[in-house]
Amino acid sequence: MELISILELLNQQSSSWTVYPPLSDQEIEPEVKPKENGLLLISNILFGIQILLLIFIGYCGFKTGQNYKLNK
Repeated sequence: MELISILELLNQQSSSWTVYPPLSDQEIEPEVKPKENGLLLISNILFGIQILLLIFIGYCGFKTGQNYKLNK
């Protein structure tokens, strides 16, 4: 008796389940290639300028430290 009630309960629950198709059944979509734009070039140039400025600031700090030691 309990087995029948359990089977009826599973049958009621399975009627609302969503059955997804297998992944191998789907068509293969073409690979999406990003568009080339000028912002990538500008971004790379700005990054290079930032690196050069950081190196310059480090050099200025080094020279300032040397002058500070000599004047002390």
